[in-house]
Amino acid sequence: MKSDTGKGNPAGTAAEMWFQLLMLSVIFGVGCALGWVIWGRAGTAEDGSRGLNGSGPPRRIVLGVSRAGGEPPAAGRRDAGSESLKKCYRALALVDPDARGAEFIAALREMKPEDALPLFARIKEDIQPDKAPNREWEAFLRGWGEVDPKGAFEFALSRDTPKSQGFFLKMMIEGWARRDYVAAAQWLNEHPNAPEWDGICAGLLRGIASRDPWLASATAIASIPDGSDWLRDYAAGYIAAAMARRGGTEEVKRWFESIPAGSDMERKFKEKGMSLTAQQLEQGDPAEARKWLRAQPPEPWRSPAAYAAAAKKLAKTDRAGALTWLASLPKGAAPLDMEAGREIYRAWLAEKPEEATQWAGSFVDETFLREIGALKPVPKPH
Repeated sequence: MKSDTGKGNPAGTAAEMWFQLLMLSVIFGVGCALGWVIWGRAGTAEDGSRGLNGSGPPRRIVLGVSRAGGEPPAAGRRDAGSESLKKCYRALALVDPDARGAEFIAALREMKPEDALPLFARIKEDIQPDKAPNREWEAFLRGWGEVDPKGAFEFALSRDTPKSQGFFLKMMIEGWARRDYVAAAQWLNEHPNAPEWDGICAGLLRGIASRDPWLASATAIASIPDGSDWLRDYAAGYIAAAMARRGGTEEVKRWFESIPAGSDMERKFKEKGMSLTAQQLEQGDPAEARKWLRAQPPEPWRSPAAYAAAAKKLAKTDRAGALTWLASLPKGAAPLDMEAGREIYRAWLAEKPEEATQWAGSFVDETFLREIGALKPVPKPH
């Protein structure tokens, strides 16, 4: 019998080598799997996610140590001046944009006329509003107009371009109107050729609306000239929002009902008011908005945009219901254009043709079906 040492059986030696290689492979595989589990756990959140896209290397934030050492340098610069000016400076030095805006606007309530020019210089340097206008800049201009309209307007009219003058005056007259809208309106009447007159009038109406939206509405209707479409729609939008803040949707509906419709400008103002009222109602209860719209008489001031918006919103979940609602609207002497209905039906037909044609086949109002393109027009007799 041969000893275990020395030359052994060649076949046995080869088998042992293969066995060792196999064991090494198994150990390597187990190690990789274990490492993957550990690594994956380390890079996985508590909810099992691995980032927004669910893949990629693990990410984590390592907070450093600040070496700033005290207040930001901006907080201590040029603090000469009144206490009200210092409060504005301190607010402007805040890094957090929300805190800066809130504290600056609060500090402006104490601004004095002599604070305006140094504060203007600080804002120009620190915020650079010419590159990126922001709420602090506009709040400052409104505040200046409120505390010192004479000095503010003289400064505005010294600007280089009519556009720049108009922007300053629009902001400043809004602040002035908050304090004394009679004097502000008188100035605008005395300057019918002021640069960007429509914009300045918009500022005046905003200032009045912040105190009394009903007065702003009456002033807008009596003052806005025919053809000033931008000013008319801008004023209506701001007044509607002010009405909603004052008394909710009931106040907005009451405002709309009060708008006269005698002149062309009044009809257009009322049409815009109808669209804005429907928008306010939609935010709370879309079904209530559709009910309110359906109850409106078929007058020339009916807003096609309001009906189209309501129908399209309903069509997102119920196309048949949206088309049925459009078909139910009063026709009268001023029927609505059914472009919204055509859009809804075309989209339905493209996505689910069988469902759309089945609905059209069972719908009884053939006139409406022709209006939205669901039936071919009846050929005229020769």
